Amino acid sequence: MDVSKFYAEIPSEWSTRLSVRKALKHAARAAIARFCADISNSKYYETLSLSRLAQVAGMDKRELVAVALRALGDSPALEHPSRLFSLVGLLAGEMTRDEAHAALDFGLSLIEAELSPSTGDGPWREDLLPPVAPNEALAGFVYAKLASPIAKLRWEAAHVVHGPCVGSR
Repeated sequence: MDVSKFYAEIPSEWSTRLSVRKALKHAARAAIARFCADISNSKYYETLSLSRLAQVAGMDKRELVAVALRALGDSPALEHPSRLFSLVGLLAGEMTRDEAHAALDFGLSLIEAELSPSTGDGPWREDLLPPVAPNEALAGFVYAKLASPIAKLRWEAAHVVHGPCVGSR
């Protein structure tokens, strides 16, 4: 994204100039509002880095998230349903624990009528609890990824297994 490139090229010594700081804050707010649908709080898949933008503009990251959420609220519709997953990441940092529980309860109440004991893995059983030991939990996670219907995830999991095998030679 051109905005990320723009902010990456700004010399750090400019941040001491009052007029430049004011302009950068204004530009950051405008960029966040304009590209609000591309904003996420992911460390790995940011198309527009909130951390870098906040640092260069001399702003708090939470202020930029608030601008993004306000702009998303003003937009008529989300571009794609998958956007809801990244939206949760933005909202999570703005909610108290009680608000998060209330939102989850509300969301679950909307689909509760559709859920039956035969949905998913069936009724809850104690053997569905994740292992307590971290090594066993990680092994289960890798094992599940090896059986993924998505080839990319299977490939990644295979390399997780392959790496230590090659390294132990």
